[in-house]
Amino acid sequence: MHKRSLALTSAVLAIAAATTTAAITLHPGSAPDPTPTAAARPSAAPLVAVSGPELWPVAGKTLRVGFNGEIPGWSYPGTDPKGFDVDLADYLAEQFHFTVVPVALTPYDREGALLRGDVDLVIANYSMDGTSTTDPTKNRRDLIDFAGPYFVDRSGQMVDRDKLAAITGQTRLLDSEHTCVTKGTTAADKLGARAKDTLAECLDPFLDIDDRQFDAVETDEAILLSVANFKKAKVDPAYWENGSLVNPKEFYGVGMRKSDSKACIQFTTKIREFVDSAAWQASYDALHIETTIRHQPERTDHAYC
Repeated sequence: MHKRSLALTSAVLAIAAATTTAAITLHPGSAPDPTPTAAARPSAAPLVAVSGPELWPVAGKTLRVGFNGEIPGWSYPGTDPKGFDVDLADYLAEQFHFTVVPVALTPYDREGALLRGDVDLVIANYSMDGTSTTDPTKNRRDLIDFAGPYFVDRSGQMVDRDKLAAITGQTRLLDSEHTCVTKGTTAADKLGARAKDTLAECLDPFLDIDDRQFDAVETDEAILLSVANFKKAKVDPAYWENGSLVNPKEFYGVGMRKSDSKACIQFTTKIREFVDSAAWQASYDALHIETTIRHQPERTDHAYC
């Protein structure tokens, strides 16, 4: 039987097990280099993917997998982290007989961590379409490959109408000045808001009734619902029907370097099996979200490899 024994730190998490199965035991590791600031990144030359041996075949290897690490229901930290993205990593590890070393990443540094070789895979609510964080003139898929999709979502806003009325005098119309987004997300691509490095930097002041920085948080529906459920927030996500949705569809994929296209194709095939299995449904049910859209992908797409 597949088992995971996890102990999560706030930075890099290392696996002690050195087997060719997917059994995972974590111990504290060293922290990665700090994420570059938004101001510093544009002035640097675009990153070029590191060279090295191809990822495929992966059997018997230890792969560093980037997770978000701060989203309840997806990859939330603790003595035994659980979540949808972790479940997918476990599934792939079982199918391909590799060991997982989890690495905590901010959304802004997902692409850079792949290109620098800090991680081998990224499974972190990673939309397959969006602007590159290392070269803003390009799309993510121009620089990295994606296996999937394994989840379909949409963007929306979590709104505190009392704060909205107190800050703007409105109860319906949102202003981007007081809407918080996270750097490196598709919401940050298109919404002119004050972007933060982590989701917690948006949510903590937003959910504080006495803090008037933000009256709304913009990100994906399943993330907002998961957080609202976990924190027992007395605010509800809102999805306007007047065309103001940032991205009506978000397709989550497993990010990897373009030099690993063979692995990408194999992973995509197995992700299709995961999506069609009871394992996907169990992971979805564990999110405890109520929604009006279908989050289960109708198909996977090898064109992203």
